[in-house]
Amino acid sequence: MATKNRKKKQTKAKETRSLFVRLRATAAEKAKIEQAAAAMDMDKSEYMRQALLNDAERTLAREHVTVLLEDAWDSFMHELDQPAKPIPALAEFLKRTPLWERV
Repeated sequence: MATKNRKKKQTKAKETRSLFVRLRATAAEKAKIEQAAAAMDMDKSEYMRQALLNDAERTLAREHVTVLLEDAWDSFMHELDQPAKPIPALAEFLKRTPLWERV
């Protein structure tokens, strides 16, 4: 029964992960990747996929960080501390009865 489940899992993996990504590496790099994969009890392909996805997430997260100089930060914080300016269209919209209460 366990073999049957494993085959289903492998089939599903083939269906969802059907693209190949090739990687060039030296023999020493390949050995290090294989050693790390074994230490994580993962096959080489899964280890590399996870490592690359983790690094991609970190890279993309850095793209969402905004760095401001102290003067710009102070100005930004000052604006946030100011009372909100009235927006007449928003005030009118908020007076409307919500859709879920209209039924």
